[in-house]
Amino acid sequence: MVKLPTTYTKIYFVLIRITLSTFIHRKKTCLSIIFPYNFELKEYIKKFPGVYWSNSNRCFYIYYSELKRKELIKFLEKGNYTILEKDNDEQNSVERIGKAGTFKLPKLTAEKINIHNSIPNEEIMVDETKF
Repeated sequence: MVKLPTTYTKIYFVLIRITLSTFIHRKKTCLSIIFPYNFELKEYIKKFPGVYWSNSNRCFYIYYSELKRKELIKFLEKGNYTILEKDNDEQNSVERIGKAGTFKLPKLTAEKINIHNSIPNEEIMVDETKF
């Protein structure tokens, strides 16, 4: 017969999903760090160099660069946090700011890029009298 210990330790595993996505903030491309409120995670994220809080977007963010994104992901994985990134439909669009606000333009398809590249520069004419 196996003797069971008289005291038990319960281990709770809390999964917090962190979403990373790009956005424009103060005319600069940024990477937002969005997660449901958790004090420990909030304090952990604040330790990463270059993290800011945006009151207008209600999220933590860093100025975007591919190197900083990779460093942030490694930093979060080191803290045993799960990272989600926006799906490919979101990543395959370009965010633009216009007079009507912010809107997304789809990236050019390979077919449209080929059409653009097939036009010789001599055929593109600009009527300079209109300027």
